[in-house]
Amino acid sequence: MRERMKRYVLMGLVVGVCGIPAMSSAQSYRQQGIYPVFDGWEDLPDGSKLIYFGYMNRHATEITIPVGADNGFEQAPADRMQPTNFLPGRHEHVFTVRVPKNFTGKLIWDLKTGVGLQKAIASLDQLYILEVEDEPGEKVVPPEIKAADATVKISEALHLAPQVKAEAVKREAVIEGSGARQSGLAVIWNMHRGPGKVTFTAEPGARPVRPAAPAGGRARPEAPPVPGVFSAACALPAAPGCGAVAARFSEPGDYILRAVARQGREQRDVFVHVKVAP
Repeated sequence: MRERMKRYVLMGLVVGVCGIPAMSSAQSYRQQGIYPVFDGWEDLPDGSKLIYFGYMNRHATEITIPVGADNGFEQAPADRMQPTNFLPGRHEHVFTVRVPKNFTGKLIWDLKTGVGLQKAIASLDQLYILEVEDEPGEKVVPPEIKAADATVKISEALHLAPQVKAEAVKREAVIEGSGARQSGLAVIWNMHRGPGKVTFTAEPGARPVRPAAPAGGRARPEAPPVPGVFSAACALPAAPGCGAVAARFSEPGDYILRAVARQGREQRDVFVHVKVAP
């Protein structure tokens, strides 16, 4: 399992739409395909660095690319916990790679699809450093999430009840020009890796996410659900049952599920390894 806190903004120039690296032209980006993205890097207290990666899937459906020649890092090891199951749309900060404090080179993630080979090239360029956001008002304390690895039979539902800790804020912080920060809590599940499909259903304590209404206005239209993603809203402070789901698997094998606790712009995630027996 791994936890991560996101409480940073990208400083400097972001090249291309949604942070797509400059090597992906605007024309190729509009084509159906999957584009790896270098989302920036973070300094850790011990001097090591945390490099963030995400992706854009321009297909309308989930695409699977196994780790190997078509999905790997050019520097060994090729497997650095990148996803093999790519959901439609843009997904930021999906996984991280930790490098030592004396790291000076580049880290290159290669993905090959119908549009050819695409690269996310990560380096400790100052333009891509992730810095703590300086905001007026009271900040949302990042939520915490933990979940245990599990084993289940293919004929059974796996009941997953993450431990989520999050508190309500007394007032919302505001970023100039962006409006009020939304501090509601949601837990989002999806399959990060696996040989089959995963279906998530809500357990007691979880409820569907609804868009929050801006101050003095009407609720925003609800975005269409992303196939393969389950989102549940939780009351604050987080209570037992927050983010609880039942997962069913279509095939036996080894799966990795990703659960994200998101509160406003703050989030932490955890990877849950599941062994599905015949």
